[in-house]
Amino acid sequence: MQILSQKRRSDIRQRPLDYVLLGAFLFILAVLPFHAVLTNWAASNFGAELLIKAWKELILLISLPLLVIVLVRDKPLTRKLVSRAVNKLIIAFVFLHLVIYFWQTPDPEAALAGFAFNLRFLAMFCLAQVLIEKFRPARLRATSLATVLICASVVAVFGALQVFVLPNDILTHVGYGFERGEVRPYMTIDENPDYVRINSTLRGPNPLGAYMAAMLLLGAGYLLARKQKVEWWHVALAAAGFITLWASYSRSAAVGLIIGGFFCFTAWGLGRASWRPWVIRGFILGILLMPVAFLAIKDTSFYDHVILHNNRQDGRPKDSNSVRIDAYTTNLTILRDRPFGQGPGTAGTASFHNKQQTQIAENHYIQIAQEVGLFGLAVFLGIISVVGWMLWQGRSDPVQLGLLGGLIATSVVSLFLHGWQDETLAMTWWALAGLYVKDSFRD
Repeated sequence: MQILSQKRRSDIRQRPLDYVLLGAFLFILAVLPFHAVLTNWAASNFGAELLIKAWKELILLISLPLLVIVLVRDKPLTRKLVSRAVNKLIIAFVFLHLVIYFWQTPDPEAALAGFAFNLRFLAMFCLAQVLIEKFRPARLRATSLATVLICASVVAVFGALQVFVLPNDILTHVGYGFERGEVRPYMTIDENPDYVRINSTLRGPNPLGAYMAAMLLLGAGYLLARKQKVEWWHVALAAAGFITLWASYSRSAAVGLIIGGFFCFTAWGLGRASWRPWVIRGFILGILLMPVAFLAIKDTSFYDHVILHNNRQDGRPKDSNSVRIDAYTTNLTILRDRPFGQGPGTAGTASFHNKQQTQIAENHYIQIAQEVGLFGLAVFLGIISVVGWMLWQGRSDPVQLGLLGGLIATSVVSLFLHGWQDETLAMTWWALAGLYVKDSFRD
């Protein structure tokens, strides 16, 4: 029995590089949501932790010369891609990283991590733009979207099982641990065992929450695009997603989901006459219910621990909010003194590899400015704005609207965390964006 048709096998023989790049792209999308589990297990059994955890960057690095060959052979495609404003900004962003690296000469190991963390999701975005020109757009989008949503469903279901069935320390069996430097199998809110924060298959509760927020919005767009009856298992998977996000206790992810969801609901509803009254009623009802909800929970343990993260009985001198404010203040002071940047790897999670001071700003935008300066931050915000505008132009497609909601949600998360540094969310979202914004390009 032949898996591939004769026509497909002939096409592969004629365009082997295209298919190698496609295979690398889809493989990364399929494995990313389980990256933390697989790499922690492999590193705990075989060592070579940094090399194993860099598998996706290595695949992209190996794919780069193949991509260059494809573009050199297809000069019209190269001119088309380079002419796009978003790609010009990406080229400028990469160039800034190189210039500031050679100017500031930060620690090489940390700089390598900084290059990888800041650029890998943009590499997926660029690869997606090439692939959508090389293969049938409808099939490639459908395959990629199905891969992403199936994997997200597995993450959601496993998260729900962690809440209701599985023991808290289940991930210790695959290499998670509590020693310094290890990825914890779970966390708690301010060391309070009554509020356990799950990881599902990701590396931490906050990345899990942000990922679930983006996937829930994308899933909603997918269901609207299908225009079919909602089945019971759609509802079950959505419920698992909400439960998983809730059990991550990520406040920034919850706020991001609310803002992104409200934006998508409003944009979708106002564009359809039959929905407009419901949008207006929902908006008014939300405004009326907010003070009622606040009064109902403000004197509860839930409000004190989950909303404020302020455990007054743990004896610690500072709560997590004070620690975050201190991080903002300290790192903004550093940025004020060095507004042109200190080089890749000098801030954010990459700075853990730095032999000098670690700089964790708890804000992705401050981190980018610390590394590549205020001008670099402006370029990065330009990339996000242009992609957001292209998705807005394609908002009649519910999938693009869901992606736009995910962009808004993650941008909100990045105000409180290093949101775009999480490989699972960032590389997945930007890969799909590279496939779906194509219809909005004005070439």
